[in-house]
Amino acid sequence: MAHELTLDGSVAVVTGAGRGLGAAHAKLLARRGARVIVNASSPDGAEAVAAEIRRDGGEAIVDVADVSTPAGGRSGVDLALERYGRIDILVNNAGITYKAKPFMECDLEGFQRMWAVHVGGTISATRAAWPAFLAQGSGRVINMGSQAGVFGQPRVPEYCSAKGALYGLTRSLSFEGREHGIAVNLVIPAGLSRMTDGKFSSEHLEAMAPEMVSAVVLWLAHPSCRANGQSFGALAGRVGRFAIAEDSAFWDRSLTPERVAERLGHVTADDPVLFSGGQTVPFGGTGQTYVASVLGELPAAVG
Repeated sequence: MAHELTLDGSVAVVTGAGRGLGAAHAKLLARRGARVIVNASSPDGAEAVAAEIRRDGGEAIVDVADVSTPAGGRSGVDLALERYGRIDILVNNAGITYKAKPFMECDLEGFQRMWAVHVGGTISATRAAWPAFLAQGSGRVINMGSQAGVFGQPRVPEYCSAKGALYGLTRSLSFEGREHGIAVNLVIPAGLSRMTDGKFSSEHLEAMAPEMVSAVVLWLAHPSCRANGQSFGALAGRVGRFAIAEDSAFWDRSLTPERVAERLGHVTADDPVLFSGGQTVPFGGTGQTYVASVLGELPAAVG
């Protein structure tokens, strides 16, 4: 049996931890020994999560702050440094729900609100933690992406663009942090939350427990984890690495538009695209197509 991964003595900040995925992450990190800052934009959920952690013998402090503002994004990290003098793990989980609508019904303010939480909150919290990570020579940042940010999803361009931005941010920071012992990775989850309400059949709900995602988060948070700049899908107990791959490439040093059309004119919206596990979905498939494909092959048990 594998040695249990523990986080004794470490300090973790989890944003958006008042419910759903964030709450599950905070509770598992605490059960494995981390002292956890439970961030949420309202006190009710955060207080309940922190109280549960304490009842189970863990240590938790509530941070009520809206990460969409720079000060709110820094708040949880500042609290960790004030109370414990260090931070070892930052889980950028905070997010907001979306209302599906055509692109032409979206306005810039809607995009900015979505970006402020998902991207701005991640940037502000990570900037606050980065000096401490540099001083310690270690640190773990786990960002939370989405299938919609990888495959796209119709009628939610605000959300897709925000989640897609986190892939590039994760890659960039991973290079900068590498020489300082800082690892930055992205989790692409599917777990029960406000964002999945009503989107999946009841037979799949139990399989999509948030704790299935938290197991991946804890592994990435552990000092022994060597992954950096990587993206991992976590869905119903299925874990796989996501990667961007080039396809249908060719060389032509005298390239013309006609030559491009000749070589790539066969590419259509229905061509398959590889995703984790070596399976394919149509390129025209969405994030929900990916989730449905995986759930359609859900085994009764995995050893």
